[in-house]
Amino acid sequence: MKTLLLLLVWLGLVICDNNSSLYDDNSTLHQLREVHKSQMKILSSLISLNLCDHMYFDLGTNLGVQIRKLYQPEGYPKAPILPFFDNFFGNDSHSRRHVCAVGFEPNNVHTERLKSLQQRYRNASFPCVIFTDTAIGTEDGTVDFYNDPSISIEWGASTIKWQKNTMTTTSLSVDANRFFHQTILHWKKTSSYTNDTKVIAKMDIEGGEFEVIPTMLAHGSLCLIDFMMLEWHHRFIPNAEEEIEKMLVFMTSHSKHCKFKLIDLDDETYAFDNNFPLPPETRKLLSATAQGRMSFLSKV
Repeated sequence: MKTLLLLLVWLGLVICDNNSSLYDDNSTLHQLREVHKSQMKILSSLISLNLCDHMYFDLGTNLGVQIRKLYQPEGYPKAPILPFFDNFFGNDSHSRRHVCAVGFEPNNVHTERLKSLQQRYRNASFPCVIFTDTAIGTEDGTVDFYNDPSISIEWGASTIKWQKNTMTTTSLSVDANRFFHQTILHWKKTSSYTNDTKVIAKMDIEGGEFEVIPTMLAHGSLCLIDFMMLEWHHRFIPNAEEEIEKMLVFMTSHSKHCKFKLIDLDDETYAFDNNFPLPPETRKLLSATAQGRMSFLSKV
């Protein structure tokens, strides 16, 4: 009898522990979804307030170094991407404050750093929105995410399991096609979207590109982007990029309304960052209009 009671108590503890884990998981996902909703509202407000003359989408943000190169190019003088940014966005800090940077990073190892980075740039009047714990994909929902234990910055972390001894977490997933259509079409209704407006993207999503790129092409959202720097990850599907690139060239060249161009540029310099100082708050240096702009950014 005593053994049976002990067994029932043990089973009860196991069930309670499992229910607690399930509750914790659901609670975490609820929090992530609430953060995502808040970030979407902020991005929508940046667009509605005409704070985006151009947009840079950083798909696979990692430590946020590419966004740092955009907003603080002086700290990354050897980065190959700098002339590209200069050509389309101007080469001074004032013009870069009119480029909205939108990042996506599913790895929760980088979440706190990216949140801090985002806030520091907003405080300096740079319109930055980084969707942490969020992967760019082909549907809205959640996705299993596998970390990369082989390197401190988790360079090879992916939604595809390809390494041993990897830890699995759950991240949000955003339908790239829906997101780009919704965001760009909203932006086109504002006065800040002009014939000179540029939409630039970088995609480094560790194998996810083999699904995301064809889907975006098939549904037209890829044609909302002017230029994309894309890294193909051959270890997942060898030689597949050749066929996809042929399809890209054929479909975009036969469309009068598709402006998309693939850029052969994979800038992975300063991958570990270089501790270049983040910008200070700039309230005292700005005009009244700019102060109002910065006030909004620092509060969101």
